Formats: sequence, structure tokens, C-alpha cells
Amino acid sequence: EFREVIRKHVATPGGMVLRDIVRDMKAVQDGAIYKLERIARSETTRIANVAREQEYRKLAAPNAKEYYWVIANAGRGGDARVDDICRDIAGRNPWTLAELELATMGGAGSWLPHPGCRCVVSRRPGGEP
Repeated sequence: EFREVIRKHVATPGGMVLRDIVRDMKAVQDGAIYKLERIARSETTRIANVAREQEYRKLAAPNAKEYYWVIANAGRGGDARVDDICRDIAGRNPWTLAELELATMGGAGSWLPHPGCRCVVSRRPGGEP
């Protein structure tokens, strides 16, 4: 049921607003807000990273070492919520796309090294697509 809620928001222009996704998830199944936020954040981050990967494979050079794991709030050195796993991956930038996908394949799945991850794959060190 959560997948349907998230799909609906992703398919709606401007629909990836965390508080709106969480509100709709709570209407489907009651739960602690922080848990629902973690699920919504993880899934929307994964969706964004998979979409970037697909575009990079079509339009860029996936075998070049020009891909970066960009931690959330990277311009300020990250924040307290950035996991050590992600700091370690980002500390080894740049990667080929395949290397980075493998490095970020954690317990939460492809392009999501841990639940609640907010980090993104980018072809630019600053995080721009």
C-alpha cells in the first residue's frame, strides 16, 4: 500500500514533498511519523538515484571515473544524520557507475546503502545531475 502512495506522488509533478507523502502513508496505515518519514525518504531517494543511473547509462560514459556519491548537505560537510557508510563511500570519490552502484548496494537495496539515506549519485562533485 505504501508503494502505491509513493508511486502516486512520484508520478505527480511537484509530488515528492515528504510531508505530503507521509500524510498519505499515515492515512493508509497508522504508524509513528519518524518511521513513515524514514520509509518515504528512503524510497524517494532510491527512486531519484535509479532515475539518474538510467539517464547516465543512456547519455553519459558509465565506465569513466566521473561519478560521485554526494552526501546530504555536502556543502557544509554533511550533517549529524549522514551515516558513516555514506561518508566512507563519498570519501572514495570518483567512481565508475558500476563501482558506485556496487558500493551503495547495502541492506536497503541498490542505490540505498542504509535505510533513511538522503545521499545521491551525481556526475559532478557538487551534486548537480
